[in-house]
Parts: sequence; structure tokens; C-alpha cells
Amino acid sequence: IPIFGLPGNPVSAMVTFDQFVRPALLHAQGGFRWLRPAIYATLTANIQKEPGRSHFVRGHLTIENGEYKVAPTGDQDSSNLVSLVKANVFIVLPEACGDLEAGKKVLVQIMTAPLF
Repeated sequence: IPIFGLPGNPVSAMVTFDQFVRPALLHAQGGFRWLRPAIYATLTANIQKEPGRSHFVRGHLTIENGEYKVAPTGDQDSSNLVSLVKANVFIVLPEACGDLEAGKKVLVQIMTAPLF
């Protein structure tokens, strides 16, 4: 019987389940590898990140003048449920990535149906 350990903070547990456990469970049931739809969007705010591990930053995706724009939903503390409620995407920051400045293109995974 596989056992999955999840972090104690609610946001960390949700992100970990979404990124790793859900795909593993679907695969174990004989399903396909489930991935969230992903697109590139322009970052509208700076993000500070130390290289060394991947991050999934909660963000809000909009369309401005036909271009996808994304901004973090505020404090990214792992216990901050408000930032999760405001999010409609995960901003995917790879392990090697460091600080990002506004204007950079970033990969985002769509969490919900866009409301624009």
C-alpha cells in the first residue's frame, strides 16, 4: 500500500497533493498522467526566490490587451489561505531559477476556468 506524506500547513499540503499525489493516484488506477493546462504569461510583479528547489507560487492570471499577465496573490507563506483563494494559477518556478523581475515570461498552470 503506497503511503503519501503531506506537509502540515494547509497551502503546502494542497500544492503537494495537486502536483504529486493526484497524478500518482490517477496513474496507479491505470489512468493517464494528469497535468494542469499550462501557458506562458508576463509577470507583472517581482518575485524573490533562492535557487535550489522548485516553487509553485499562487498567482492571478488576467488578459490585458490580448496578452496574458500574471501576478502573485500576495504573501506566499505556506499557511496563508487567502493567497490560495485569490489564485487561479500556479506560477511555476524551476529549481535553478532565482529572482524574477516584472516583464519576464513565466510558465503558469491553470487551476480554474478563466474568468475573463
